[in-house]
Amino acid sequence: MVNATQKTQAAKDLKQERLEIEVEKLLATYPYLIEEGLPRPKQQFWISKQDRLDLFFVGIEKPLVVEIKADLCDIRSVRQILRYLKILTPEHPQIRGILIGKRFSDEASKLLKDHANQLSFKVLSVHIPLPTAVLICAECRRAYCSRKVACPYPNCGSADIIATRR
Repeated sequence: MVNATQKTQAAKDLKQERLEIEVEKLLATYPYLIEEGLPRPKQQFWISKQDRLDLFFVGIEKPLVVEIKADLCDIRSVRQILRYLKILTPEHPQIRGILIGKRFSDEASKLLKDHANQLSFKVLSVHIPLPTAVLICAECRRAYCSRKVACPYPNCGSADIIATRR
């Protein structure tokens, strides 16, 4: 008999999918957590019959595709976002991509280096806060990581918060 506390692969997959959805919602609401100056993105944007982007930022000088993975970013993840960029390049010649995940495999790292001019990687919970670790500043109303002792944005620095995002 299977131990009731053991996690099945389906349970692990569901947990990862939920985390990806929550990170996507967080970054769609607060795109500056990725980088300053980003507008609100298109979410779950179809670019072909089988390809759908997590987040697509347009209306900026260099459009941005963001792909979110809840755990390991492997070579398939890098190839996936490179495929997206290739599809979109004719319409958006200066397009770039960011892959967000908790870890990066060695093979994926090598492929990323080959495409460093248009693709980068951000670590979830290091560069991008987890949804459960986000605070909202009472002064400037901006979201930031709860590991910070005060609001990190210029001209603010307040330690007062109005909410935690859970």
